[in-house]
Amino acid sequence: MKRAIVFLVFCMFMTAAFSQSADKVTDILNSPKATYGQASYICASAKSLIEDDASYEEAFQVLKEEGFIKGSHSADEPIKIKHLAKLCVKTWDVQNSIMYRITGASRYALRVMKAEGVIADSKDPSSIPSGIDLLNIITACLDRYETSEFEQVED
Repeated sequence: MKRAIVFLVFCMFMTAAFSQSADKVTDILNSPKATYGQASYICASAKSLIEDDASYEEAFQVLKEEGFIKGSHSADEPIKIKHLAKLCVKTWDVQNSIMYRITGASRYALRVMKAEGVIADSKDPSSIPSGIDLLNIITACLDRYETSEFEQVED
């Protein structure tokens, strides 16, 4: 019962946080393997780079053009945890590692995310997250790196 309530609250938060269509969130939640397109859609939405009705492919292309994604990946290709960590680090401009700043390597982005508690220490860098794992990681990034309206008000 507790798990169902937590899941319901999580779904409501994700819908409100991103103002996305319920179909996209449901599609991501039901995915056994998260894709570059799904991760791109959420990250591009968080950065306000795309409209809510954009496709995964459009979001992927926007992030590729912005330099968030490099290489010969495609929107429907499953994303590895280490690449998701790098995408999150770039989305929220997390610069807590000297080695990441020097190299920009995925392994150091993953180390930062693990050190910050965003990704569990037990996650294998080459594993592919499920849609639920993807949304959990993004939610953790939002909780950790996004500032609320109230925190920005100065006295």
